[in-house]
Parts: sequence; C-alpha cells; structure tokens
Amino acid sequence: MIDGPAPGTWNMAVDEAMLRALEAAPAPPTLRFYRWAPAAVSLGAGQVVEASVNRTVLEQEGIDLVRRPTGGWAVLHDDEVTYSLTARHESIPDGHNLIEVYRVVTEAFAVGLGRLGLDATVVQHERGPIRAKTPVCFAVPASCELVVADRRVFGSAQRRSRHAFLQHGSLPLTLDLPRLYRCLYPEQEADLAEALIAQWRREMAGLNDVAGRPLDWEAVVAALIQGVQDQLGVTLREGSLSPQERTLAESLAAEKYADPAWTCRR
Repeated sequence: MIDGPAPGTWNMAVDEAMLRALEAAPAPPTLRFYRWAPAAVSLGAGQVVEASVNRTVLEQEGIDLVRRPTGGWAVLHDDEVTYSLTARHESIPDGHNLIEVYRVVTEAFAVGLGRLGLDATVVQHERGPIRAKTPVCFAVPASCELVVADRRVFGSAQRRSRHAFLQHGSLPLTLDLPRLYRCLYPEQEADLAEALIAQWRREMAGLNDVAGRPLDWEAVVAALIQGVQDQLGVTLREGSLSPQERTLAESLAAEKYADPAWTCRR
C-alpha cells in the first residue's frame, strides 16, 4: 500500500488500525509506504515529552508532535521514506521472534537498496546497555542496523499483540542534523550541539548523502518493494484500507492521536 503525504495523527492511526484488524481476524500481511505533511516528530510510546523534544522549536518551525503506538525513541519525519509492516505472527517466518522480524525486513531492504547501487550491510547487535541518555532514535544502536558507507540509514520500532505485530520505521533521504538537535533537545547548548552533530555525522546519514546524488521517493519505494519480493520470494499486490480499517483509523486519529492527553501522557 502506497499512501501520499498525511499528518502524523493519520499516519499513526492507520498503522494501529491495520494492527487491530489483524488481531481481530486473520488476513495477509500489509507493507505500507507513506510520507508526512507537515513534518512531524514522533515519540516512542514510553518517552517523556519534556525530556525528549523542544516544543518551542516545533511550534516555531511548524513541526507536528505525535506519539507512536510503538516503543523506541524520537524521530524527526521530514524528507524520508516511511514504512510499516503489519502481519499475523504465523504469516512471517519466525514471526513470534521480535529480533527475527527486524532481521527479515532489514535484509530485504538491503537487497532493495542494492538495486539503487547502494552497498547496504546488515549489522546485528547483541542486546546490551543502551549508550548514553539521548532522545534520538538514530543515535541508539538497534538489534539489526542497515548500514551504508559505515553510517546507519534505517530505524524501526515494533509493537506486538497476542496474534499480530506492527513494525514501522524510516529511511531518511536527507538528515538535517542541526534541525534534529534543535527539535529534540529541550536545553539548547552550543558546545553540546557541536559535539553531538559531529558525532551524528560519523554515525548516521540520509540515503541521498551516501548515494552522492538525490534519490526519487517513488524510485526508492519501488526498489524496496522489489527487494522484499526478491528476498522473500513473494509477490506484493497493491491494496488499500478496508472500510472497517478506514473507519477505525478515522476514530483513532480524532480520539487518540490528536488528543493531547495521549501525546503528553508522560
């Protein structure tokens, strides 16, 4: 499923609606690609707002704030390809294993990026202590990282229910690191900003940066779709929300994701 740009409230509501529908009744998995308009910061389900974003900067720059149904850390969604995968556990090989699902998706996307001429490597980390106190998703090592030119280009988060799971994440085309710092650090400190941004430049990048050329959003999505098909031996077909999913998404967008009580609950 390929969706056009939409507010963060709608994007998160659609992902959760598809998860709930699969939890209620068996159906094939859905791989969804989408964009954000306006740009938004999404918080992990357990993050504390005051410690994770600079709300003054968000308001000044017209950036929305939403809370994801998944865990993890904050992400600035702007010039990027965002994906979600919703599936019943039994429909994915080893689908009951959280780390295995990360690996399957990451390896498929690595194949897709290879079609764009990018030499992407999957790096698997053992569980260990989280490095540093940071609200930034891309600054925290993941279980299965997608690395191009020694820099991380991919971040994901997951939520699991009894019968199904939702995994979603982003592949930035560009990363405006000074803007990322301004948005995600409540206390603006020039020395800290300079050091962190220099560190981030060594560790993470947008796809355009590692490709050395601007990449078209549609072309990246097409390559990722083909990578999934090649790696998993499946054929994806275009789809859309069912009437029930759309109705539920509309309710979730209005009553949950647009509600400050949800966004600022911690």
